[in-house]
Amino acid sequence: MISDQKKGKGKKKVIGRSNQNSLKNPEQPDCEINSNLPEGKILVQFDGMCILCSRTIKFILKADRKNRFLFQALQNSPEGQNSDTIIVTDKEGEKLYYSDAVLEIGKELGGFYHAIRIFKILPRNWRNLVYRWVAKNRFRWFGRRQSCYLPTEAEREKFI
Repeated sequence: MISDQKKGKGKKKVIGRSNQNSLKNPEQPDCEINSNLPEGKILVQFDGMCILCSRTIKFILKADRKNRFLFQALQNSPEGQNSDTIIVTDKEGEKLYYSDAVLEIGKELGGFYHAIRIFKILPRNWRNLVYRWVAKNRFRWFGRRQSCYLPTEAEREKFI
């Protein structure tokens, strides 16, 4: 979360996160908070038809040693029309989109993966520009699945 503390007024301007009380960022999709998320869990919503996205989810499943993440294909959620971004709902119920979502995943995986947060020094619009460029070209580069990603029997408990 990026915050900008104004002197003497104690107000914070929050950018890159969305919750019920925050102003909507026109750049971010209009999504509701998933109130059924178990406490302490992080929900990662992804495009289940995207091979790059599915491989990324498989990677997170292997790297999630602290068992923090739950997953949902966007095709199975109310946010399904917004498949151009990964959506992360953090422990507080706030939603993160585009590059902010990727940085949050790295932070929560911990260890070496926390190093991805170095990209937080870049302006969000630059990070999101790169994210959108990859998202726009992902099907050309990696292909499209014939059907939505189906978890294995062992992975099913981590999917909503």
